[in-house]
Amino acid sequence: MQRHYNNFDLIRLTAAIEVAAIHANHFLGTGFDLFFLEILPGVPIFFFLSGLLIFPSYAASRSLVHYALKRCARIYPALYLCFGLCLVALLAVGVLSSPDLASMNFALWVVAQLTVFQFYNPEWLRDFGSGVLNGSLWTISVELQFYVVTPLIAYLVARRAAYWTPLFVLLLVANFVFWNVLDQQGLLFKLVNVSFVPWLYMFVAGAWLSTRRDVIGRIRALPLVVPVLSFGFAVFLTRLVGQNAGGNNINPLMFMALAVLVVRLAYTAPNLSGRLLRGNDISYGIYIYHMPIVNFALWYGFMGSWLAVGVALVASAALALASWTVLERPAILAARGR
Repeated sequence: MQRHYNNFDLIRLTAAIEVAAIHANHFLGTGFDLFFLEILPGVPIFFFLSGLLIFPSYAASRSLVHYALKRCARIYPALYLCFGLCLVALLAVGVLSSPDLASMNFALWVVAQLTVFQFYNPEWLRDFGSGVLNGSLWTISVELQFYVVTPLIAYLVARRAAYWTPLFVLLLVANFVFWNVLDQQGLLFKLVNVSFVPWLYMFVAGAWLSTRRDVIGRIRALPLVVPVLSFGFAVFLTRLVGQNAGGNNINPLMFMALAVLVVRLAYTAPNLSGRLLRGNDISYGIYIYHMPIVNFALWYGFMGSWLAVGVALVASAALALASWTVLERPAILAARGR
């Protein structure tokens, strides 16, 4: 899967824009139904692609330290910049004051944001914007957990490739229990939601597929209409049985059909991503910067129209491009070269 001869960067960018558009539309209050976007949920696409691309990246790493450096370089520089910008902005608008900076609650929030607990949102931010400064960051915690379990999965399946099947079945059961057994208003559900448990089957599906060039080849050989119609049929069946067909709680049938569609699209006009993006990967930036921008728009009452949504998305893309050019790309190149 050569980096420059597929559309994975473009697909990640599309997934990030989907998430940002859904959030901006919802919180800035246009009242418009974006179901046509919700049935292509960005977060499951990210989780699947993480397995597909990171599993072989681990295998290609010179050591566990090299692998960790590459993963940290992809996540933390932009995450720290985002946090720093948010901190300055909160101080500028008066949400944070000097006494707040000396409080234990503030210290806990800082530690959480800069380590692996990005889902933590303190009570003193509940009155700002949507009530959560950067609600998208819970998936960063999950992604970091994926990075940790990747060497364990690689060790397991290296011992016996047949372990892929029981592992996947076990994770499907965990996903089913999470959505259908746990009380969705309870604390346990909220805690499990920010763990890898309900989402790992998506990552593992991608990781397994990365080891099966033969299966990827068969997917690439499919006429594009086949995965498109298959995914449409999965959506139809989901709605037919009264289940939700949009959002992160995508059912496994829809997810697998979506995964096949994603891989097929990645190799449809496979040089399209390179021509359009020219190696610039701003998907992560759009993903982590858009919700603070939306929240500051809410703070200033800039909402209720598609203009507000458009400005928020354009501002997110501009900040993401600057972040990629100045910080992210140099950090990634430096980590790869070690």
